[in-house]
Amino acid sequence: MSQDPFNYNQARAYASHFGLWIGLMWIASFICSMYSFDHMMLGHLGNIIAIFSFFVLVRQVKNYRYQISDMSLLQCIWMCFTICIFAGLITTGVQALYFHFLDNGHLVDSLARMFSQEDYRALFEQYFASQQPEDIIQLIQGMTITEIIVQMMSINFMISMLFAIFGGMLAHRGKVRQTEQNQ
Repeated sequence: MSQDPFNYNQARAYASHFGLWIGLMWIASFICSMYSFDHMMLGHLGNIIAIFSFFVLVRQVKNYRYQISDMSLLQCIWMCFTICIFAGLITTGVQALYFHFLDNGHLVDSLARMFSQEDYRALFEQYFASQQPEDIIQLIQGMTITEIIVQMMSINFMISMLFAIFGGMLAHRGKVRQTEQNQ
């Protein structure tokens, strides 16, 4: 561990680098999720990738804390949040490209097929008694690409906040080990 004080510029550069890697994991998870309606195993793979990305995030912040500069709890949370914001921006950009060029109504068609199945319809009606599945599908069909992207960006931001808080707490756990050569 270095004895240097926390350097926000250096930390931001580190965060942008690892934000790219976390973003690539989130993109893979998103792509798997989009095609999980047709291939259920892709949905599971997407969930595994998303959960794994949280542990990669914590590991990278811990590595920074141990090898470059010790950080307070708030600095760990800030670092996690910065990494997640970079990842979320990259993911949102790819989601925009996906919905603009590749989706061609696949999401809405998949949701319509899902809601037409009796099991999903009963589950939906149990949780959302005041809404009909057809109303939700019409709402989604009426959304523009920009509105979908804004919704996705909001979701990415909320995930970033949760990942940052819990990831920062986990990354801050444990004492920074000092070796004789670093003292």
